[in-house]
Formats: sequence, structure tokens, C-alpha cells
Amino acid sequence: MTAAVLVILSRCGITGASCAALAAALRSSRSLLELDLGDNKLGDAGATLICDALKHPDTRLQKINLSWCGITSASCAALAAALRSNRSLLELDLRLNLLDKNALGEDGAFLICDALKHPDTRLQKIGLSGCHVTSASCAALAAALHSSRSLLELDLHVNALGEAGATLICDALKHPDTRLQKINLSSCRITGASCAALAAALRSNRSLLDLDLSYNELQGDAGATLICEALKHPDTRLQKINLHRSGITGASCAALAAALCSNRSLLELNLSRNDLGDAGVTLICDAFKHRDTRLQRINLSQCGITGDSCAALAAVLRSNRSLLELYLGGNVLGVAGASLLCDALKHPDTRLQKISLCGCEITGASCAALAAALRSSRSLLELDLHVNALGDTGVTLIFDALKHPDTRLQKIGLYRCGITGASCAALAAALRSNRSLLELDLSWNDLSDTGATLICDALKHPDTRLQKIRLAKYSINSSVIDDLKGARPGLEIVEDDF
Repeated sequence: MTAAVLVILSRCGITGASCAALAAALRSSRSLLELDLGDNKLGDAGATLICDALKHPDTRLQKINLSWCGITSASCAALAAALRSNRSLLELDLRLNLLDKNALGEDGAFLICDALKHPDTRLQKIGLSGCHVTSASCAALAAALHSSRSLLELDLHVNALGEAGATLICDALKHPDTRLQKINLSSCRITGASCAALAAALRSNRSLLDLDLSYNELQGDAGATLICEALKHPDTRLQKINLHRSGITGASCAALAAALCSNRSLLELNLSRNDLGDAGVTLICDAFKHRDTRLQRINLSQCGITGDSCAALAAVLRSNRSLLELYLGGNVLGVAGASLLCDALKHPDTRLQKISLCGCEITGASCAALAAALRSSRSLLELDLHVNALGDTGVTLIFDALKHPDTRLQKIGLYRCGITGASCAALAAALRSNRSLLELDLSWNDLSDTGATLICDALKHPDTRLQKIRLAKYSINSSVIDDLKGARPGLEIVEDDF
């Protein structure tokens, strides 16, 4: 252990009885920077021993994972003391430990937050997800946010903060000395009543770059509109916002579109699992035509989109110069919608690098258009076609396109696409000739031993560039997999259950 930089001991059945030895190693090691002890039954006695070691002046540890270790508030005084005195620790993961008040009335979250205010604390990232943090601890959290000079990331997801707690944290984010860059408030029982405070924080904060509000019921469009108005403010610095499953509908899309047109910082927007519909998505697409839109990644998966909005989406792909990633999984686009998108991907000005069409009810009838897009696109690097009934005839067209010398694709997902051994000869030919493809997912397809043998033979070819392949474990004989491993020692083979 003296020469190790990273030690991973997660799920190793370690108990508190081993912690004295671990603590001694932490005090004496000059090289150890990261220690993962997640999902072990350390308990409070074990955690206290480790915390005492972290106070030692010679400890160099920068990152420790104590998630799901059976820690309670009883050891938080020792954790807090370690945070105040340690000069090397930058990241602390305490997820899934019960840090709420114990029988002695000690509130672990309060003790830790109080330590974060100490001027000598160096911690940059703390994970408190699922730690039973409630609104009662949020005053201490808020005080820590506006006094800490080191804390950059705070994970609070799956804690019942509620309106009162969220408002306290938002008020702290308005403080001019707050340095926080990333906060996760997913599943924190926040509703639209907190959105005015959130919006005020977004308008005045100069450090926050990443905000996760997923799985909160933001009272639908009223809350979302307030946040969108804040995103139009010229001083907003936010680069990424996650609004997955937040109760937003198409009625908010005019405000979202206006925000996208005027915002100069936002790069990533997740709107998945919100019922935007075709009308709402069309409004968002219109915003992408605006010359000042900077968005690089948008997730519109499971948003109630059909082929009717694909003409607008296709126009975005042809004209927008910033969009690099588009996620449309779980929308019923159909053959006609997919064809419109594929035609746009052939356009010489398209910059898109990644598109997800997972579960979009695309069939083999779209594969000619997909293949044409692969042959002509100069930007597309990743294509996800999982859970579409493409069949052997359809994927053969795609595999033939992969043989084209101008194809740039590096990763393709064909999980559960109805592929059998009948198309493996075409795939093998593509693998032998393609110079760009690095990852291929064929899991949940019944390739048969014959098909897998053809693939194995192709992967022995010296010009094959593939680095990772996923296959269905129980559809292929183990000897064929062993042969494949022997043929390409550097190839990562992932065997999924079928």
C-alpha cells in the first residue's frame, strides 16, 4: 500500500474491526491519494478511526468514498474535526448514510456544515445524497455555502429539503462570496413555490455552472417559466440545467425558446420525460435558428414527440452550428420522421456528433436513409439505434455503409434490434475494412455461434480498429467468446445476459 495512489476496497466485506489498520496506513502513506471504501459495514466506530487518521499532518489523501458504510450522526463530530484540520482532502462521499438526528439529538449534517465554514477546510466536493438531510439542516448548509472558500460541488439529491430548505439554499447562492459551481437538488421535494428563489439565485450568482432539478414537481409551467426568465438575464453563468421529469408541458416552451435565444452561457439542457409534444418541441427548434443560441446538447427523450416535429428538428440539424448532441429516445418518430432526420445528417453544414434514436419505432425501412447518412456525414461519431426492429435486412444496409471510406462513426448501438447470424457476414466485412469504429453494441441479439465466429474471424484482421464490443452471453458458445478474447487481447468484451 505504500506505493499505491488509488486503492479500491468497495464491497469487500470490510467491517469496523479492520479500520485501525486502515487508519494506520492513512497516517503513514505518502503516496495514497484516493481510497474507496463504499458499501462496507464500517459503522461509527470504524469511521471515527479513519477520521482521526485524516487529522494526522502527514496524511496526503485527496479523495475518500464512505458511501453506504453504516455511518450515523454519532461519528459526524469526528468527521467535522477531520475536515477542519486536514489540508489535503478535496472530495468526500457520504451518500446513503443516515446523518439525521440520532437518539442523542446530534444532527450530523449540521456538524459537517459547520466544519465547512472553517477557514482552513480545503474540501471542494461533498456528496450527501440520501443522507436524511432535511430543511432543518439547510440553515447550516446555507451558512456553509456563503462562507466556504473551497466548496465547488454539493450533492443533495434524494433528501427531503422541501420549500423552506430549498429557499434557504437559494438565498445562500445569491451571496457574493459563494464559490459553488455545481449543485444537485434532484428528488428533493422542491415545487414551484421555490422557483422564484431559484430564479433570483440564477440572476445574481456568478459561480454556478451546473444545476440539477430533475424529479421535482416544479408546478409545471409556472415554475419553469420563472426559471426560463432568469436564464435570459445577461449575468446568468449557468452552463448546464437538468429538468428531467419536472412536470413541464408544451405551455412552457415559448419561455424556454426565448431563454435559448438570449442566453449566452447555457450549453446543456435536459428536458427528458416532460410532455412537451410536437408543438412545444417545434417552438424550441425555432430558437435553434437564432444566431446567438449556444446550446451544444439537448435531451428530448420521452417528450411525446412524433414524426410531425421531425421537419423542424431536421431544419435545426441543417442550419445550427452549435448543436453537437441530440437525444430523441422513446419518441414515436416512425419511418417518415427518421428519414427526415437522416436527410438532414447528410447536409454538409451539419455539426451533430451524436444522436440517440433509441426506441423510436424505426424499422428496416429507414435503414437505407440511415446508411446514406453514415456515408456522407463528416461529423457524426455516435449513433444509438437500440430497441428498434431493424432486422437483418436493415442492419446489412448499415453495415455496408460502414465499409465506406468516408464514414467517421466511432460508436454504434444496436442492442435489441432483431439481428441474427444472417447479417454477420456483412458486419464482418465492415469490421475488416472500417478505420473509425471503436465501439459496437450487439447485446440482446441472437447472433448464433456461426455469426459470432464470423465476427471473431474479422476481429483478428490486423486493420480492425474496434476497442469494445457488447454481446449477448447466452446466445453464443463460451468457446467462441474465449477464441475472440484470444484473438484480440486488448479488445474489451462485455457479455450481457440474454
